[in-house]
Amino acid sequence: MTFRSVLTLVIAGLVLAGGHAVQAAEPPTAMIVFDGSGSMWGKAPGEGNTKSGDTKFGVAREAIKRTLPKLGRETRVGLAAFGHRRRGDCSDTEVMLQPEPLDATRFNGPLDKFNPKGKGPLVQALRDAAGAVSKA
Repeated sequence: MTFRSVLTLVIAGLVLAGGHAVQAAEPPTAMIVFDGSGSMWGKAPGEGNTKSGDTKFGVAREAIKRTLPKLGRETRVGLAAFGHRRRGDCSDTEVMLQPEPLDATRFNGPLDKFNPKGKGPLVQALRDAAGAVSKA
């Protein structure tokens, strides 16, 4: 699966999660699912990514930091991740931040400490994120 297709899948998940909450007349809820697999240290594709620090991980982290302040303050946002704690562990998933009303600075700590290193159990991470949204 390519970086672009994973990013598209995550964005689709955010849209679906947010849309469901809006239909229920509650504040929108979204979970950001961050890829912490070792492949995220690879160079990000695309023009403009010419610096040595333009890894998939760096580009994705900065995109989250730029986007969060643009969301409505009533939006409940959480953070889930996979592959970020243990090499070779196909069960390494974690809900790092439960969905709460938006406070963009709350994400800085976990994102700044994030260190991709493991496998990519994307499906389990999406299940965990969905579980966190259903509890919010």
